Amino acid sequence: MKDLINIIEKLKVNSQTKVYNRNPEDWNIENAEDGDIICTTYVCFIYKCLDKDKKYSNSDRAIIYHACCDNTFNLSRLRIGPDIGVGTVDYNSLFNYKLASDKQRKKLFDLLKKKGYEWDETKLELVKI
Repeated sequence: MKDLINIIEKLKVNSQTKVYNRNPEDWNIENAEDGDIICTTYVCFIYKCLDKDKKYSNSDRAIIYHACCDNTFNLSRLRIGPDIGVGTVDYNSLFNYKLASDKQRKKLFDLLKKKGYEWDETKLELVKI
């Protein structure tokens, strides 16, 4: 039954539902999906993918983000991607990547709104408002 529930959750299109209902205990940076909101000790970001084509770096394990800010949620430090700068999946022990809490997601979305962006949960992209 648990496997069936997991399959149903993965089939849902709405990334907000995906993020909110994913079990943080089963999640790790290796299985991150486009649209996951991730925080570390240093930053909070919307995950896009890995830089497999080495477009932004020389590592195919560098993390590409849609948007990123430091963990103080300072508007002047909000960066809009796609870009890199939040580490690689190999840095998990150093950065301790985790799914963001509800409070952290809200702070990031509020910051995006102040900067003139919204996160489109169905298209998995930032939209200028």
